[in-house]
Amino acid sequence: ILTADRNGKLAVVNAVDAETLLKGLVPSEIFNDAPMEALKAQAVTARGELFAKLGTRHTADPYMVCADVHCQVYRGSSRENPRTSRAVDATRGQMMFYKGRLVDSVYGASCGGHTESGSMVWQGSGHPYLTGVSDAPGGADVFGKDGVTEESVRRFIDHPPKGLYCGSTRYGRESFRWTKDVSFDDVRKGALKFSGRDVGPVTGLVTLQRGVSGRITRLEVRGEQGKAVLSPELIIRKAFGSLRSSLFVWDVVAGPSGKVFRFRGAGFGHGVGMCQYGAIGRAARGRKFTDILKHYYTGADVVRIY
Repeated sequence: ILTADRNGKLAVVNAVDAETLLKGLVPSEIFNDAPMEALKAQAVTARGELFAKLGTRHTADPYMVCADVHCQVYRGSSRENPRTSRAVDATRGQMMFYKGRLVDSVYGASCGGHTESGSMVWQGSGHPYLTGVSDAPGGADVFGKDGVTEESVRRFIDHPPKGLYCGSTRYGRESFRWTKDVSFDDVRKGALKFSGRDVGPVTGLVTLQRGVSGRITRLEVRGEQGKAVLSPELIIRKAFGSLRSSLFVWDVVAGPSGKVFRFRGAGFGHGVGMCQYGAIGRAARGRKFTDILKHYYTGADVVRIY
């Protein structure tokens, strides 16, 4: 459809039904050669997120969803793959529901070993079905008897428990555990950009709040001229040079041009909802897509509505 967009410019809009759209969307969001049960889980979550977003985004645009990560990545019919199309067909019309209401089935690449609760990432997303859960077999605790502390998070990152589903596949190894060095000056610039306060030469960082997954949701940057608080987790990630996740610890080490913050972290993305690499790991160990989804969306069920 050729029409005018919100700025009066020409827009080309692709008019497709939901199932056709999913066949070009699912292979853009997950590996085509992943186990079939993981592809089915991805198809159901993508369908649920699609329907949950209709009417809530792009209300001033001549389309209902965009084709980028803001909604979900869609690359059209040229991206379709027989395996992912089969997964879409096999789950036609199926979505997650919680007490009769459609689940906003958000998902992320890698939880790093524990998913996060939606309320800690997005304001107003305190849905019971988006409660953070362990990605260990049997839902085993990954932080120990003291829960989430700076010490337990450091131990969890440096010595991940054996058997974590998202760390047990050949996919996403670079995201399961990662390291990145960021200069003191870049931390200062990031704090200024995202808080509006120049703290001066940086003297340190202080964790103010972590979620159930260990992800930092409020962090203080201290400098010679003051303090700045960064929140939520996406702002923290962006401020420090687009870190893979906010599930990290840090040390001050010597770099080529002076001292740097060495961030060591786990996972990739916000960590809420289904962990895609975790779903692949579960499917590789024989789990059905319905069991995979019920683990990541607490109390929800898969329901076919058409």
